[in-house]
Amino acid sequence: MMRPVAAAALAITLVAGCGDGSAPDATSPPVTGARPVDIRAEALAFEPQVLTVAAGEDLAVTLVSGDIAHDLTLDESGFRLQVDAGDTGTAALRVGTPGTYTAYCSIPGHREAGMELTIEAAP
Repeated sequence: MMRPVAAAALAITLVAGCGDGSAPDATSPPVTGARPVDIRAEALAFEPQVLTVAAGEDLAVTLVSGDIAHDLTLDESGFRLQVDAGDTGTAALRVGTPGTYTAYCSIPGHREAGMELTIEAAP
């Protein structure tokens, strides 16, 4: 099931990017003082299924795979954090604009099986 995504003025961004103007690197380390957020990916689901953040808040997103390879993807921002089976990865993320956004696993078949996570950014 697809959820609506606020398309206008979407401001989910990585805190750090590449210096050459290319797409940001989703494996950039979190900034000092970022709030840690743990997301578990297992059995074609994310836990938690809803993540509530403050708009503009710096996050240190840690993705843990409990079974097979998974990723956390936000198309509008170019953010993609991928982990192999049984691994953990951490990346910096900031949701700049209040709204509701949908993140998902882009591994073929995973999103289709319902592997989505809602990000609610409060003002």
